[in-house]
Amino acid sequence: MRMFRSLVLASALLGSTAGAQSFSTGASIDGLGFDNDWTVCVRRITPDAGIFTTSNPAVTASCNLTGAGVSTKAMRVTATPNGWAVVPVNGAYYISAEADASLYNSLRDENANFEYTFYRTFSSANAFSSLWLRNFAFDNTFLGWSVNGSALSLSGLTPNINNPPPFGTNWLNMYELNINGAAGVAGSNTLAIRVTGNGLTDGILANTSVVPEPSTYALMAAGLAGLVAIKRRRRAA
Repeated sequence: MRMFRSLVLASALLGSTAGAQSFSTGASIDGLGFDNDWTVCVRRITPDAGIFTTSNPAVTASCNLTGAGVSTKAMRVTATPNGWAVVPVNGAYYISAEADASLYNSLRDENANFEYTFYRTFSSANAFSSLWLRNFAFDNTFLGWSVNGSALSLSGLTPNINNPPPFGTNWLNMYELNINGAAGVAGSNTLAIRVTGNGLTDGILANTSVVPEPSTYALMAAGLAGLVAIKRRRRAA
């Protein structure tokens, strides 16, 4: 009976760790190309001479009001601009406010400045304080990320990545990194990623996984150690 209980515990822990919550941008879209999971809020930071229009009225309203922001579903980018990674990348696609990743005005003014906040809710079986971005790309300038409203710090960058976020606009690179300091809870959480752009070819791509707390691994190891000990005692008997 003890052997059975230990086996059940170890199996459950293995399953919860191996099946850690993972999600990708652009992985699930509806018939119109909108992402079912990710939302984008666009707000205009600096004024310009043009009146912006998009295929989405909510985005148009936010783009034409400096400082305002209106949220709407993000769209999978179907016309990938030159220089962006070939998609999909491990199941992830670029997402933006528009399918071609650009906003529009009569002047195509690249001096305009917009802030994009991409966010989605997800459920976690356990509390967590770190996220792993297996693939992360952005265009134009990275600002930051947060979980449940708390800003996250950057660590664990893979080698030979120059000019990493949040220090520059190296959008030709694909990043892999851990982000720490997440106030993740068991249950519903919200991840937000913020970038700025000029309204022309702006977007993000991300493969994200929840990193289990060290205590989860310790509990799993204890369960496996118990199994080994029981098996050895039985052999000795």
